[in-house]
Amino acid sequence: MGLYYGNIGNPEVLNNLFALYSFFDVPLISGRLLPSHTQIALGMVAGFNPFHPTYNPLNLAIGNRGNVFFYYNFNVGIPLPDRLRWVHGANFTHFSNGVLTLPNTVFYLLDYFTSLQ
Repeated sequence: MGLYYGNIGNPEVLNNLFALYSFFDVPLISGRLLPSHTQIALGMVAGFNPFHPTYNPLNLAIGNRGNVFFYYNFNVGIPLPDRLRWVHGANFTHFSNGVLTLPNTVFYLLDYFTSLQ
């Protein structure tokens, strides 16, 4: 299980989002030199401040509060001493309501990360 929290623009219009998702990790290249992994996740995101003609007319992107969360990650780890590794990777994140309610502009986020694990 994973938890995502953040914002994708103007918090007054879109609000801060949180998602609860399950994921699985697939080792692509195992070994000591440069092991790489990919992660795929699917869950639900909540917290959107949906479009409303009177209360939130500036949100022309999302029409409901609950949406689908999809996440894909690719990373490569550089082994360090003491069972540590320096991990670099890219994330692709997708938010959508599946056109259950209009408006439905899909959000795609692509970002780079680095971490010490």
